Amino acid sequence: MIHLNQAVSLALIYNYRATDGSATMISADSVFEYEKIVNSNLKEMNTSVNSLTPDYLVDTDELFYFYTQDADNKGYYVLKVDDKSVEKRKRYIMGLPLDIVLASQKNNALELIGLRLIDGKIRKLKRRKRRVLENRYKIY
Repeated sequence: MIHLNQAVSLALIYNYRATDGSATMISADSVFEYEKIVNSNLKEMNTSVNSLTPDYLVDTDELFYFYTQDADNKGYYVLKVDDKSVEKRKRYIMGLPLDIVLASQKNNALELIGLRLIDGKIRKLKRRKRRVLENRYKIY
């Protein structure tokens, strides 16, 4: 089982890497859904990973992201990009159990945060252009 801090960390790291460093923010709503799906994936895998550090035990000085809200009170997690945070991210990802990495990189989870695993690499999903349907019927 992963906790919210792990879901946020993974989502931000994957998003940052998939966009070559241009995406440093992700909506809180999509991270909440991502956490649920990753935990569901772990359950389906019958993993022996019971729990990582619960959110209430996390030292906030060790986090490499912060939480913010916009004017409409919509929440976002933002990746810190300073040198110290880059080192924390490297140590973090290398210390994860393999089962968590595998569960977090399944496409059903990645798609919630706008990503997809293609040929072993996490890629940003391209937004499909929405077609504007014209009204085919004229009213006389």
